[in-house]
Amino acid sequence: MSMEIAVFLDDDGNTIPFNQSGIINVYLKEKDEWRIINKIIFEIEDFISTKIIRDNIKNMVESLSDCRVFVAGDVKGIPYSVLDGMGFSILQVEGNPKDFLELVFKGQEERKLIKEKLETIPTPVMTKEDGKYFINIRTEMENNKRFNSKQILLTFIQGTTFKELEIICGHVPQWLDGEFSKLNLKSDIENINEGTVKVKVYPNYH
Repeated sequence: MSMEIAVFLDDDGNTIPFNQSGIINVYLKEKDEWRIINKIIFEIEDFISTKIIRDNIKNMVESLSDCRVFVAGDVKGIPYSVLDGMGFSILQVEGNPKDFLELVFKGQEERKLIKEKLETIPTPVMTKEDGKYFINIRTEMENNKRFNSKQILLTFIQGTTFKELEIICGHVPQWLDGEFSKLNLKSDIENINEGTVKVKVYPNYH
């Protein structure tokens, strides 16, 4: 996986806070080495207007092309809000890039994998009636062995407004009851046959 990392530096090649003038080096990993593929001189002063600061940062971002990882000694205030709003991963690291680029790279790879994993978690489907959902958790876990019942169900329950969630499972997940009071839920449990249980989960309005 290739990744570009932008680092804000002083003349000595060490990171500095992103509230002053400096140099932005853009690094790209090729095989086992990091190569500088772009250098951008960035000037910013505290006394200039908020609009000029924002415009300067946006112009700088255009020079970064596809790079969306930004490292500096410190990033806060307007610079942080602008970079964050433009989709950057912002890291505050002190020192020389040769000492931390590999760690930043591995951390970003891990974040990407976690994001991809979350995005592919199976989710219950809405039935014909609005606000009611259904999932056969046993089938989903057989087809997606990377996920357990808590990852699948809790992600949905915490992020979705629903009237009823019907779950078909081999047994009632042990963690589910412990989460009910935290999430203000209640449930009805019905044994369908040996090895199959239907759990209906509802918001507890009372």
